[in-house]
This record gives sequence, C-alpha cells and structure tokens, in this order.
Amino acid sequence: MLHEAPHHHQEVTSDCPVCCTKLKEPFINCVECKPNVQLCLRCFARGSEFGEHSNDHSYEIRQLSFSLFGDEKWSARDELHLLEELEDNGFGNWQGISKRLNKKSSKDVQNHYLKCYIEKPKDTLPKVTVDSRTFFRRSIDFQESQCPPRPGSSCPPEDELFSIGYMPARGDFSIESDNFAECDIKDVDFIQNQPAAVTASLTNSEEQDALMTEMNHHMMDMFYVRQRERNLKKTLVKKYGLLDVVTSSVFYTYGREERMVRDVMKKFTQFMEPLAHEKFVQGLLYQKSLESRIRRLQEYREHGLKTFKDAVFYEKLKRRRDRSKKFQTFRLDEVVPNQNNPLACQVWLHKQINKKKIFNLPFPNMSKKHVPPLDLKGLPCVDELTDGEKEICATIRMAPKDYLDNRTTLQEESFRSDGVRLAVARTLLKINVNNTKKLYDFMVDAGIIKGLQT
Repeated sequence: MLHEAPHHHQEVTSDCPVCCTKLKEPFINCVECKPNVQLCLRCFARGSEFGEHSNDHSYEIRQLSFSLFGDEKWSARDELHLLEELEDNGFGNWQGISKRLNKKSSKDVQNHYLKCYIEKPKDTLPKVTVDSRTFFRRSIDFQESQCPPRPGSSCPPEDELFSIGYMPARGDFSIESDNFAECDIKDVDFIQNQPAAVTASLTNSEEQDALMTEMNHHMMDMFYVRQRERNLKKTLVKKYGLLDVVTSSVFYTYGREERMVRDVMKKFTQFMEPLAHEKFVQGLLYQKSLESRIRRLQEYREHGLKTFKDAVFYEKLKRRRDRSKKFQTFRLDEVVPNQNNPLACQVWLHKQINKKKIFNLPFPNMSKKHVPPLDLKGLPCVDELTDGEKEICATIRMAPKDYLDNRTTLQEESFRSDGVRLAVARTLLKINVNNTKKLYDFMVDAGIIKGLQT
C-alpha cells in the first residue's frame, strides 16, 4: 500500500540493504518495519525480502524535489542545504552560503531566508479554532460489521444450498453449529426488584439464592463461550470461502504429501488470515521440495553422476529396474508354490499362453455414430462468447452458460497455481474426459489459461 511521504527531511546516507549500493532519490521507505528499511527502486521492483521485511508491506516514496513554501525556484532539497550552510557559516554570511548553493545569489538567499523563516514563517500544522460550545461525550468504538458469508459465483444452485441447510438470502444456516446451546439457558432467571413481602419470605434461604445466582452466571458464561465458538466457525466459513464448490474441491487435487501438510496445519486457520496461512503453508511445501531435491542430488553424487543429462538417464533406468523387480517378484510368487507339482506348472504355463492369445485377437471395427453439433441459437449467454468459443461449444455440445462457469473455474485455478494441468482440469470440471481434453486444449491455444505439462 502506497503512503504519502511526509514533508520532513531524512538524510540519504545509508546503502540499500539488498544490493549494497548508495541510495539515490527517489527511494522506497518501508512504513511497517522498525527501524525504517530503505530500498532502492531496482530491489523494490524485484520484490526483495529480508529479515522481518516483506514485499507486501506498506511503503512510501521519498524524494525532495517538491516545493516547501510555494516558490518553485526553491525545492525542499535547497531548503535543507540552506539550513545546513547557515549552521556552518553563521547568520549574515550570505556570500559564503550562496557559494555552496547552485544558481543562488547572495541577495536571493538573504531575501528567501528572511521572508520564509523570519518575517512570515510557515507553520508546520494549520491552526485549529476551538469552538467554545465543544462538549465531550463517551467515545464509541466503531468497527466493521460482520458481513455474513455469501455464496460465490461458482457455488451450487440455491436448491442444493438449501439441502445443506444454508439460506443465501439471509447469509446464514438454518441449523447452527451447536444448535441446542440455547436450550441449556432457557430456564435461567435472574429475579430483580421483588416486592417486600416476597423478599422477607426468602430471607431464610439467602445462601441458596446466592448459590443459584452464581450457578446462573456460570451457565451464562458457558453459553457465551459456545456462542463465540459458533461465530468463529461462521467467520472461518466466510474468510476461507468454504461455500465455494471450487475452493472446497481443490483440496482433493493436491498430492498426498501436500494434503497431509494442509490437514495438519488447518488447526492454525483460526489464528491466521487466509493469505497469511496460505503463504505459511506454501513456505512449508517449498521447504519440503527443497529437501527432496537435496536428497535426490546427494543420491546422484553417490552414484558418480555429474550432469543432469546423466541424471535423467539414471532415473529412466531406475524406473525400469523397479518395474522388472516387481514383475519378477509377482511371477516367482506364482511359480514357487507349484515347483514340486509338474501338473500344476503345466496348467500355469497354459494359462499364460492363453492370456497372450486373447490379447492378440482381432476386434471388429465398430463405427461410432456421428453426433451433430449443438445449435446455440437462443441459448442463454451465447452473446458473451467469441466465434472460437461458440465453435468449441457446438462441437462438444456444451451450453454457453456451462462453458462460462467452466472457463471461470479454470481461470481461477490457473491464476492461483500459475498454470493448470490436464489432470487437475479433469478433476475440477467433472465432465466427459474427451470433452475436457478438447476444452483444455482450446483454452491453452487461445491464451485463456496457462497450460502445464503433466
């Protein structure tokens, strides 16, 4: 977030902590880091991070080319030089001060200083008139309202949302978490302002009344705790978009190790914001990938490999050896039990020969029935498609509205993961695999999404 730089001097004497070059105006000053962190424009554009500084911190651009007193001939940098030379040379030595200032005569220096600093000095802050009728009231803390979670564009229809107990119009659930919490306090009653006769009749049971009141207070405290947990779950549903079908189903597209990491770290979601939690998880996954790569490189070095070309050939031979070991173990498990029985061995060999014959049998050529393309005239959202998109929709017989939903799903996944693999697209779209392949190839060729090799 860009902040407006305050009009006060900050001497540029430090170096950039990333590239160690001398800082020159304009430079970037981090607002959130204490002490202040200053970066050159090149390192800031690269998104450099170090220590506690992150590239998403608020920042401000520092430069001294603006006019401080409205005189365009005198910039803030000239004002600073003027005050520094005045401190070194003393008041009245205008000739010596003007020699240090570029293109400024002694007369101009004297007139400017007397006008702006002596005769009509400019206040640092505007004067505020205090009204005598000002009165003080108790301060009211304002905060953002808790907007209820709303379904996203890729959420299921309303009838499916109603089936899971969610009401989109109210942004709430028909069955709350811990739905019967209020039943435990329905009989709690705090009696106040009783008549004198009733109070006199209860003087003999004051201890029991005090005990009941304390029990009621504890029951209310327990109810408030359960209510806070309920609100916390709603907040997590809103922040993490758990009503969105795409967001909820992306978890099953991850690999086994990534699913294990996310399942272990999900308990920390109540303490972190969604972006911070995702960044934290991505850091752990990146650490695991680096450790796996280091172990793989150490294995290459142990076997004397020095180039990546040799490593690729080594991996290919390793996979071939693993497959052959598995096949040999499977064959031995079938033969060893029958090694003492010649008849059983002959039966097993006969089965293997018949298996090979079955695979070599010729199959008749089955001609596939031709399906005509879909007529898109009059269908909803057809005007939002390009000519190429209309053609692919007609070819795979997909309605324009369904195509737009699928396109949005793949675009969001491509933006989140910097590309989409065909296997991930098949998991997200849940349509015919052949149509998914055609749709995926079309979007990659058209530049709608970024494709990744499997």
